[in-house]
Amino acid sequence: MSLRTVVVGQTRTGSARLRGKVPADLDSAPLIAHVLTRAARAARVYEVVLATTERDEDRPLTQVADKLGPRWYLGDEHDVLRRMHHSAREASAEVVVRVRGDCPLISLAVIDRVVDELHASARTCDIAINVLRRTYLKGLDSEAFLVDVLERLDRLGHSAEASEHVTRFAYRERPDLFAIGSMEHAHDRYAGLNWSVDEQRDLDHVRAIYTRYGAAIHDLDWAVLAREGAPAEEILR
Repeated sequence: MSLRTVVVGQTRTGSARLRGKVPADLDSAPLIAHVLTRAARAARVYEVVLATTERDEDRPLTQVADKLGPRWYLGDEHDVLRRMHHSAREASAEVVVRVRGDCPLISLAVIDRVVDELHASARTCDIAINVLRRTYLKGLDSEAFLVDVLERLDRLGHSAEASEHVTRFAYRERPDLFAIGSMEHAHDRYAGLNWSVDEQRDLDHVRAIYTRYGAAIHDLDWAVLAREGAPAEEILR
């Protein structure tokens, strides 16, 4: 029997470099809507949950989730780890996939693969992650772990960095306590490229991709775009 796999999308409106990026318009929908709907289409995913903060400015994000269907959880602005843990627990998750709310081109195939990597190494791997050694472009960041691993992280990780970065405690502070599986692509030629939205130029960049491909963007995986050669090089700057 397959384990109940839940994607938890961590997000908030506040951002030091581009405030309001998550609800920003992208192809006639809020940016966060693209993250939630794309993640929900992954074959291994049972449910998607939005994990945001208790701040009033983040209420519009829950309204987006209400419109699309995913449940949501409100928690402390700075304790992302606790938010993730409680979100997963409320969704009765057995496997948790962590994605960021500023990655509107998150790949269905990458989500499925990171889940498969975790299952394939279940006896020897606590966390399967694709950014330990970056071979995927930024914006496809995904990691999967059993919910009991998330509970251990929440119980043991007390530093500010552990609270903010969720799995950092496992692979930076106490790697002796956790087995980390690095999911890597066959090549890393696109590792320095970016589809996440951190600054205004990133948002403009992603908007240009959506404009260029239109509705087809929802069925094109990142690897397909990369194989297109010269046109992809223009997109994947």
